[in-house]
Amino acid sequence: MEHVAIPLTDTLLDHMRARVARDGFRDAGEYLRSLVSLDLDRAERLRTAIQEGLDSGISKRSVDEIFEDAMRRHLEAGSQ
Repeated sequence: MEHVAIPLTDTLLDHMRARVARDGFRDAGEYLRSLVSLDLDRAERLRTAIQEGLDSGISKRSVDEIFEDAMRRHLEAGSQ
């Protein structure tokens, strides 16, 4: 495993220390590894969503219709 030195501002360092203490990470390295893992997961979900959109073809609906449907589904998901 490679070690990396990262200069941080006082604000970032304070935030990192608070998160380590509050969220039960063993140390700053574990916290930073969790951030990188989250980033990788988000990137993969984005790639998947983009591919699903490309695979779905061209819609016959207008942009407004698509947006309204997405907002409706978002609001319904939030109320469950």
